[in-house]
Amino acid sequence: MKKILFSILMLSTSIANAQLTAPIKWSKITLSGKGCPSPQQSTLISPDGGSLSIIFQGLSLEYPFVGDPSTQGDVRELRGLVTGDLLGVTVFKSCNVSLEFQVPNGQYVESAAVKVDWRGSIFLEKGISGRLKTLVTYPAFRSGRLSRASTVLIDKAWRESDEEFTLTNSQKVISALGCNTGSTQTIEFKQILLLTPTSRATQSGASALLTTDTSDATLPGMDVDVVLKPCK
Repeated sequence: MKKILFSILMLSTSIANAQLTAPIKWSKITLSGKGCPSPQQSTLISPDGGSLSIIFQGLSLEYPFVGDPSTQGDVRELRGLVTGDLLGVTVFKSCNVSLEFQVPNGQYVESAAVKVDWRGSIFLEKGISGRLKTLVTYPAFRSGRLSRASTVLIDKAWRESDEEFTLTNSQKVISALGCNTGSTQTIEFKQILLLTPTSRATQSGASALLTTDTSDATLPGMDVDVVLKPCK
């Protein structure tokens, strides 16, 4: 089973006295969802606390379901709006990664950028579509107030496909939060895998498999780079 590496890397810098800047402290790391196989989970933090890596094994979704029921996806029925006839189902898994960090006193988050790099494969027989989606949620100012904003990093759909894929994207998600936004901030990722067989495909016994991996077990699938600056 290939390993999927979610690596969250933090780079903390300041201006003239960068060597004196205190590092960000990752105070709480929470993972939830059937797409997060916690029994195989391993979390690694560098000695200076600036680099965090979470290694997974086996982030995939298969239809029809096989193996351990606890690792199978969730199912949602799709019915016609008028007649209510069963049109098909959507089976899905998700992995929610919440990263809470503490900003040192006298500093603020000047910027933060995220990057995703997914490699994987998909096999869909006739009548089944697939989708892979990655979102990130982060603190942001709206109408002069601190709130939360979301950005879609990856949203890829397939129909009747048999291929290997590479999906990458990078975005700047935080800009100049300021010194009065509080010392505790949170960045959250949500990775979603979906397979949608039609009713006819289900009756015919059609199958599908969607797997995600990184290009190399030593390289990150997700990066976060946070830059700190001293308050004036």
